[in-house]
Amino acid sequence: MLTEIHKEMNKMISQYDHVSELKDLVLSFIKEQTKYDLHWSKLTLYSHRMFGGKSDHIYKVAAITEMIFLASDILDDIQDQDHLTKPWMQYPKDYMFNIILTIVLSSIAELNTIFEDKPTALSISKVNQLITQSIQGQQLDIQNTISTEEEYFFMLEKKSSSLIRLACYLGYSSTEKNYESNFTKLDELASISGIIHQLENDINDIFITDHKNDLLHRKKTLPVLYLLKHNDEFPIFKQYYEGEVTKEEFLTKKDEINQIIKDSGCIEYARVIQTLYIHKFDEVFETLDAVSPWKERFRDLVYTEK
Repeated sequence: MLTEIHKEMNKMISQYDHVSELKDLVLSFIKEQTKYDLHWSKLTLYSHRMFGGKSDHIYKVAAITEMIFLASDILDDIQDQDHLTKPWMQYPKDYMFNIILTIVLSSIAELNTIFEDKPTALSISKVNQLITQSIQGQQLDIQNTISTEEEYFFMLEKKSSSLIRLACYLGYSSTEKNYESNFTKLDELASISGIIHQLENDINDIFITDHKNDLLHRKKTLPVLYLLKHNDEFPIFKQYYEGEVTKEEFLTKKDEINQIIKDSGCIEYARVIQTLYIHKFDEVFETLDAVSPWKERFRDLVYTEK
């Protein structure tokens, strides 16, 4: 299965041979991406098969999912200056922006070719809408201007949930039958899953370590919003976020700050919120009328109980 998806990804890009350097770079990035589990393309495959889909093109569609997530990963790493050892972080940004555009636009073009005049529910307009929503969420994230939980969850809906919804949409909308009520439920499950996993990332990234850290970058995640809200008890965090305390000064108190985080209740609070979303996922999942074993495989792929 994964070999087929890798082949389709390579084939999609190999046809654009006008600028060989650009093509070769994208192919090298695909090789890096396909070292791993191709999680996102599985979402598309399972979302297709759990509703009885038997499209001859499903591996190509799943490859398009993986390509769009590759473009998103490259963009995220450039903007966050993260994962500096990845091959796409070794080249100039102007190269990477051309590559991101090449990947996304060639993916949309391929979808048009596959589904032109075919009786499916897939809409290119809907695909573009979900990609745009993800970009909007990424912009809200890098602006880092949120100050309330409502704004935080709005950002998560855009940034973390839109591409997961897209992966599922590409799967279920390319079936020949329309199970509208179940498609709506699957879309909701994808959205909830994005929030659950982003909360997990936020919890894991709150402590100051030698690796990526939201706190040092003054990012406003749910645990951080909790700490800032309880400023009277933990004034050091507001002082740091408002620039009254420098990063160097903050780091000299690393052990003390990590202990404050541990004792503050911010992690427990985030876990409670995460659990509420997990329970909501369970409720919706139980009402989903879909084919086994794909339904259960989908759940195992997106759901992590805490």
